Amino acid sequence: VINEIMYNAPPDADTGDWIELANPGDRPRDMFGWTLKDDNDGHMYRIPSGVTIPENGTWVFCRDLAAFRSVHPGVSNCSGGIPFGFGANDQVRLYAPSGLRADAVAYASGGAWPAEADGGGYSLELISTSLDNSTASSWSRSKRRNGTPGQMNRLPASAESAGPAGPAAFSLSQNYPNPFNPSASVEFNLPRPARVRLEVFDVRGRLAAVVIDGERLNPGLHRARLDGRGLAGGVYLYRMTAVYEDGRRDVLIRKMALIR
Repeated sequence: VINEIMYNAPPDADTGDWIELANPGDRPRDMFGWTLKDDNDGHMYRIPSGVTIPENGTWVFCRDLAAFRSVHPGVSNCSGGIPFGFGANDQVRLYAPSGLRADAVAYASGGAWPAEADGGGYSLELISTSLDNSTASSWSRSKRRNGTPGQMNRLPASAESAGPAGPAAFSLSQNYPNPFNPSASVEFNLPRPARVRLEVFDVRGRLAAVVIDGERLNPGLHRARLDGRGLAGGVYLYRMTAVYEDGRRDVLIRKMALIR
């Protein structure tokens, strides 16, 4: 998960540009052969061997490793050598070794995005890895100046149902890992009790699987497991529908990739 972005470091603590990836899963993630890009397909950074993000841990990728370590000497999980920088209105994209895009964030220096990240001494920090990191509302300025590399999010993702302490809004996270084989997990938040249905469709709209079938769940964060066994490799959509006691409903749809 793209977890933190420093695209315009302050002059008094110039780390250069850096990106932090988080692994909210319960197993280490070998990142060898994965690729980072900005909004230009010609700009590529292939992650070298030896980079394994620990379970519930992070790894930082930066342009200038010496400059980064001069400001953040306590961060050990970091690699340098990104051959391009990130602008004020740019993208961070993460691709699996197969070439499938696993995650992407298109951010800006204004509008709904925190302006303090554009030279004000702060980074863009994902509030929680359970939130949709493609939307500006899931991000804030970092908790402190110069960013928070190597630290947990403000709201850590729940390992299982976390009760009413989760985020207030209905949300559906991107599955992890993505691409996946044979299974992946997905987290979702319910603001109030609801009957939940989680379905998987192929790109033609045909129902491929039902993961949760009308189960009544309490408010809070929950986790479901997507099982790809029996499905052909390719791109799928998963749709969550929550029907509340007053008859109102919320629906969210996300895309995922199953590799073979």
